[in-house]
Amino acid sequence: MLFRSYAPGTLPIRINANPYASATNTLTIKPATGNVLIQGTSDSAIFVLNAADYVIIEGSASPVTNTLCPLNLSVRNLTIQNNKNDGGQNYAVVKLQSNATDGATNNIIRNCNIIGASAVAVGPVTFAGIAICAPGTISGTNLGTNNNNNTIENDSIMKCNNGIYSQGASAFIKNQGNSYKYNRLNTSGTNAIGRCGVYIGFENNSTITGNYIGKFAPLGSGQDVTGILLGGTSNSTQFSTVGSNEVTNCTITKNVIDSLAGWPGTGTSGASAIGIVGCSSPSGFVSSGTNIISNNVISQIKAFARVTSSVSDFGCGIFLGTQLGATWKVYNKIGRAHV
Repeated sequence: MLFRSYAPGTLPIRINANPYASATNTLTIKPATGNVLIQGTSDSAIFVLNAADYVIIEGSASPVTNTLCPLNLSVRNLTIQNNKNDGGQNYAVVKLQSNATDGATNNIIRNCNIIGASAVAVGPVTFAGIAICAPGTISGTNLGTNNNNNTIENDSIMKCNNGIYSQGASAFIKNQGNSYKYNRLNTSGTNAIGRCGVYIGFENNSTITGNYIGKFAPLGSGQDVTGILLGGTSNSTQFSTVGSNEVTNCTITKNVIDSLAGWPGTGTSGASAIGIVGCSSPSGFVSSGTNIISNNVISQIKAFARVTSSVSDFGCGIFLGTQLGATWKVYNKIGRAHV
C-alpha cells in the first residue's frame, strides 16, 4: 500500500477463495512504508476472507520475527477501523469465514491495529475485532466450518466487545490448529475491550500464548467479563449460561491477564469476572485429549456478586467445567481475585 489513508467506497473488501493459493503462492497486503489507515463503515467487516487461504495481512512496513523472550515485536504501521456504530453489535473489523464446508485456512493477520466503534456512555458496539466464523450475523452462536491453521499475531485490538472470536462447527467438526499469540487486548479507557479478550469454541490443537489482556470497559449494567473463554456460547460467566462448545488439546500459556472488573450496575444485578474459563463438553459427549493451562499470570480480578434464585455471579482466576474423558492440566500464578 502506497498511500497513507484509504476509505474504500464499497465494503467489505472481500477476498474469495483462490484455487491456486498455496504456501508458496500467497497474497500479502502490507504498507510500503510508514503508517497506513484503512477505515470505513460496514455491517459485516472491513476485510472479509471468504473461504480464502494463504492470505497475509501484514501490518508492519518492516516486520521482524516476533518473539516473547527476548521480547521483540514488530512495529504496527497498519490500522484497520470499522466505524459502524448503530448499536447492532454483530459486526467485526476483520472476518475470516467459511463458505459451506470450505473454510478460511492458513491465513495470517499480523502486526495490525484493529479498532471497532464505541457508543457514548454505552461502550464498544463492535462484536469482535477479529472474527473466525460463518457468514451472516456475528454472535456467540455463529459457528464456522474448517477454518483451520490461521494465525492472529501481535495485533492491538481496541473498541470491540470481544477482542478475538472463533467458533468451529461442532464437537465432531472442530477448527484445527489456530494460533492466537502476542496480541494486545489491554488498552484502557474509551479504547478498551468490552467483555472478553479471546473467545473460542469447538477448536482442537489451538494455541493462545503471550497475550496481554485486561482493563475492560463492560458494555452496560450487569455485564460479566472474561479474559480467555474456552468453549463458550455466551460471554456471560454465570454458571447456568456459559456454554458447552468444548475445546480439546489446546495450550493456553504465558498470557498476562490483569485488572478485570465486572460492571454491576444498580438494583439486584451482579457481575462476574474470571481470568480463564474452560467450559464443559456437550451433554452426553465423550471427549478426549488434554488441555494445558500453564504459566499464565492472573491478577486483580474483581466481581460484584449478588445471588438470586436463578443465577450466581462470581469471581475467580480460573474456572473449569467437566470434560468427560478429557484432562485439564493447570499450572499458573494467580494474584488477587475477589468479590
